[in-house]
Amino acid sequence: MPKTGPEDAWPEFYTRICRRVWEHRPPNASGHDAFGPFQVEIANVKNPITDGLPPFDTVDELYFHQAGDLPIEPLAHAVSKETKQREPMAWAYNYEKARVFQTVLGHSDESIRRAAALIRRGCVWAAGRDELDFDPPWQLTEGALFREGSPWSPQDSQKRAAIVAPTEKTAVASGPDSKVRRAVPSAPPPSAVVNDGALRTTRPTKTRSPGTPAIADPEPGAQDEKDWIDNRWSRTEVGQFLASSLRLPNGAVTKALSIRVGDHDEAGVCFDTANLNLRAGWTGGFLKFDAARFGLLNRPKIAGEIKFVTPDGPGWIGATGRFSGFHVRGKHVVLEYKIGDTIVRESPSVDQIDGHCVLMRTFEISPGETPLTLRLVAGSAATGSALGDSRTVVSPISYSSATRLP
Repeated sequence: MPKTGPEDAWPEFYTRICRRVWEHRPPNASGHDAFGPFQVEIANVKNPITDGLPPFDTVDELYFHQAGDLPIEPLAHAVSKETKQREPMAWAYNYEKARVFQTVLGHSDESIRRAAALIRRGCVWAAGRDELDFDPPWQLTEGALFREGSPWSPQDSQKRAAIVAPTEKTAVASGPDSKVRRAVPSAPPPSAVVNDGALRTTRPTKTRSPGTPAIADPEPGAQDEKDWIDNRWSRTEVGQFLASSLRLPNGAVTKALSIRVGDHDEAGVCFDTANLNLRAGWTGGFLKFDAARFGLLNRPKIAGEIKFVTPDGPGWIGATGRFSGFHVRGKHVVLEYKIGDTIVRESPSVDQIDGHCVLMRTFEISPGETPLTLRLVAGSAATGSALGDSRTVVSPISYSSATRLP
């Protein structure tokens, strides 16, 4: 994204996990054709995602010049009006023990419906599930843009867009299509284009030589950052946990798992799944999302009162570990990871002790030959103790360290 600082970058994500990304910097900047109709062809490769999938027509932005060094095998492609080349539209590959499916299709509600079979198949493959043997016609989803009772609608987007560009006018479709709640332009293109419920202004297409990259041209070319403000994330119920990057007072956690704790969600913690380290704990609100770029540009922030933060780095001293995943049991989230050959299950919680809100960590540790040492909180004045047998250690966050009992 533009204006992304080095401290916000995650090289593993945009070079290895995602093998193709948008490049804003010239001279090899990415670009796309104007939003419009084109046909997506299925590549002649043997892959369960596209096995038996026919070509399909769509209305979308046709991306080209995506950046990346690792090889990809396109599963679908389309011919760009700009580059005159067949550009990859979707690809898939294995990354370590995971599967990754990527597509550059889906920039409006209609775009997603038209490419639904490809997207659905890719998601099923990435999840390791059985292949789909039936693709419902995309027309069946025509009226399913917004769930019943949703407080958000295309009309809300139009009102906000009118504040930014008051000279543009829109109308809402009436009659048989009104249940779809789709916005329609009051004047024909190119003065206004409405596709996914949000008003988008355009400029006349400029003449340029084929293949010349144009960043977000021509449709979003008349926009700037204020047109990409969307605060729906802050009004979304994200549930008991959220995996994201997270900004802390002492730095950012790239692979953070934020967890609500307490019977009434009165506290929260941040677990660093890369370093197996509980990085922060707080009370009150959960997370605060930035509205810029639909909440995807900047990291979430802690919304409550921070009670502690721990230094960056491994939580287990002198040991190599790997995060396995987590389980949700009602209001409790149980983390699971391995330290060497030892399986560790950890569950954060909160309790009231002497009128104080105390964040707790409960451990279940499998038998092992090597002693393990865990850093809980840095500080010379902290003390430590352990309760339980050789497999269970319960420690308040005020303790500086806990060692597995013999």
